[in-house]
Amino acid sequence: MRRGLKNIIAILLAVLTIGTAFGDARSIGFAKINDEDLVLELIRSTVVPEFNDTELTKLHYHTYPQLVREKDALVRFSERLYQNGTVAKEAIIPLLSRMYFSGTLEVRNELRLDWKMIGTLLFTYQKRITDVLRRNLCYTVSEENDTRVIVLSFAPFDELFWLDNETEWFAARNTYYYLNTVYDDAGELRPMMSYNMPQEKLDRLAFPLDEIWFTRIKTTWFRSRDGGTRKHTGMDIRCSHGSPIYACAGGVVNSVGYHVKGGYYVSIVDDDGFEYFYYHMKKDSQCVVRGQRVETGEPIGLSGNTGNSAAPHLHLSVITPDRRFIDPFTIYYRWVYRHSGLLVKKPS
Repeated sequence: MRRGLKNIIAILLAVLTIGTAFGDARSIGFAKINDEDLVLELIRSTVVPEFNDTELTKLHYHTYPQLVREKDALVRFSERLYQNGTVAKEAIIPLLSRMYFSGTLEVRNELRLDWKMIGTLLFTYQKRITDVLRRNLCYTVSEENDTRVIVLSFAPFDELFWLDNETEWFAARNTYYYLNTVYDDAGELRPMMSYNMPQEKLDRLAFPLDEIWFTRIKTTWFRSRDGGTRKHTGMDIRCSHGSPIYACAGGVVNSVGYHVKGGYYVSIVDDDGFEYFYYHMKKDSQCVVRGQRVETGEPIGLSGNTGNSAAPHLHLSVITPDRRFIDPFTIYYRWVYRHSGLLVKKPS
């Protein structure tokens, strides 16, 4: 079935090319081509090349630094997608004109992805990057005055990294947050910066563990990990195995599962758009599900020692609405002192 569809698409592209050469696309019998799914498959095949037809096959991307060193190739691939979108735009106008024949038709190409997004997809999905891009390439139809506007684009951020399972989707989002935190748009290392959360928001937070663990928090923010191939982007709290973990802020559970580095985890997005990762939880101890609403201080699971962990502890990461990790220690150092009067020991 899929091979037959590809053959149909190839024939359509060939006919479109011939029609353009003769300068009279209207002479081609497209009146019967009114299947939106077929048009979408045509766009996807035109825009996103087969993996073996790209220079991505030659890249080395087993670590983040390797990926960033190949930034220029990622930029070129992104530009190729955009240029292919322009080709697709011209090719589908005759088809769409017959599907949406009333009024004037305008097709816009908004197939722009930055190198970090391309790098994230390559790092997570490798050669299946083309499957992800095709799955998440779409077009929308809207009316502007007397003009029918068709916009070619990729899915929004929270949908873009999804292929067929939540585990890889979560890993991809985590990778993008990392690249966006550690590297600027030019691929250069960002300076290590602190984050001052507004006092009003700080007052609404809860500590993720019981009070007995207040003095066991520390930061290893931006410390070297995995032989210098990545930086640590969170805060660790040493605690007993099986300690209850509480939601730092109320919000919606965004993901629950297992991550090779973080072990069993929960992620929650609060009402202000901040996201919280709770890592290294006890196996299958999560007591919330994706899409569930939780309140501040509500139990979400138990601490453990799963994933890349040498001793029982909770790793907490906080991501801002602009998709960057921030050091939770700078937040909770202030929070603990304000709520308990304890001076948390800063690591050397």
